[in-house]
Amino acid sequence: MPSWQQPQIERRPAISTLSSIRLVSLPTELLLEVASYLPLSAIISMKLVNKRLYHAIPIPRDYNIFRLVQCERDAVRRAINEHIDRRTARKRCVVCNTLQPLCWFRNCSTPICSWHDGRFMKSVVPVAVDGGIKFQYYKLVDAATETYWLALDRTFCSHCHAILGWEIPECRCACTSCPRITVVVYLRISSEKYGLRSAKLAKNETSHYIVSEEICVHGCSHMQSDQLERADEIRRTEQPASGSHQKRPCLDDRRS
Repeated sequence: MPSWQQPQIERRPAISTLSSIRLVSLPTELLLEVASYLPLSAIISMKLVNKRLYHAIPIPRDYNIFRLVQCERDAVRRAINEHIDRRTARKRCVVCNTLQPLCWFRNCSTPICSWHDGRFMKSVVPVAVDGGIKFQYYKLVDAATETYWLALDRTFCSHCHAILGWEIPECRCACTSCPRITVVVYLRISSEKYGLRSAKLAKNETSHYIVSEEICVHGCSHMQSDQLERADEIRRTEQPASGSHQKRPCLDDRRS
């Protein structure tokens, strides 16, 4: 009878996927190739990641900061001062250009302070929102039996100082120095006829964000309207582009 041998299994290391490849793991030649396509502000930000990138990537010799456009000059200052401000537990807001404590930022990766929360919260669908989301909004309002808030992802252009698809339909600026930031906007869904006076984001006992509302109830016997404090859980919609009309609770755990 023939003798059967057990096949030898060759074990090879797993191939790294694209998502697991980090900038610091790239070879120096590839880093220099990437840096050759970047503006000065991006090169400085790249150098300040760690010591290896700081020594591996040189500053272009032919640069002159006085010949840079104002947006690129501001981006260079922002990249340099970001590490200095972080030592003092502060960050510069890209909207109002002021230094604020880190606790005033909802998300550490989003350089927009909490003073501008009102721009990201609407009780009526804005005109600049695309038609597909408007259709979903009115459909949800008609079917609403309670008050809640929808969370949508949008892009903030720091060159135009506007939220795309929220305050303006689109942005046509060709600026490559001012950052574009992914932000979260909140849209109120309610069948109630009470007027909303104010709304603000707050954290509950489980460190999840809720919306604290102040509304006016009309038809009261006295002159002034009653003011009620409400705390409605934020809900996040599915991606509007997919056409899904489902909604689920949003446990938005963005820490400051």
